[in-house]
Amino acid sequence: MPLVRLKPLLEDAKKNKYCIGSFNVFNIETLEGVIEAAVNADSPVICGVYEPHMKYSSIELFSNLVKDYANKVNIPVVLHLGLLEQIKEKTDCFLSLHGGSGVDDSVIKKLIDTGINKASVYTRISNIAVNRMGDLLKNGVPDLFVMMSVARDVFSEMVENRLDVFGSKNRSAQPGAAY
Repeated sequence: MPLVRLKPLLEDAKKNKYCIGSFNVFNIETLEGVIEAAVNADSPVICGVYEPHMKYSSIELFSNLVKDYANKVNIPVVLHLGLLEQIKEKTDCFLSLHGGSGVDDSVIKKLIDTGINKASVYTRISNIAVNRMGDLLKNGVPDLFVMMSVARDVFSEMVENRLDVFGSKNRSAQPGAAY
């Protein structure tokens, strides 16, 4: 499925009281982990790009990578490069939770009930991935491929968990206008 626009997904999230997870991706492993989790959860997902992470890549190259992965799956994928497009649009506001890593699941569910339509998560997932990779090093497994595979698996596992908490699981068939 091609990349989709965020607005129709947010409208559906608002109407049906769930939120869409936005997860920072910065390399192929984090992208694969996020996409894999969203496919497993049958959930729409937003792949966010944090500008400081792009000092090691180019936004054009990475955008094309996300588009390529989106075309290979049957779930709505949004590439979120910033707020400029949303700011330019003069529509009803959607509510977004930034810094959702430390927010308790019960609080997230209450926030969704009160109008949150998008939640951004990165730090929680990154910390778990780094800890698991550190455990590998402590146990004498200094293989980069193994470590990056663990990072991808952690991203997939944690993103799927977040998508379930956000209530977007099994909602990938919801409306979303393709670019």
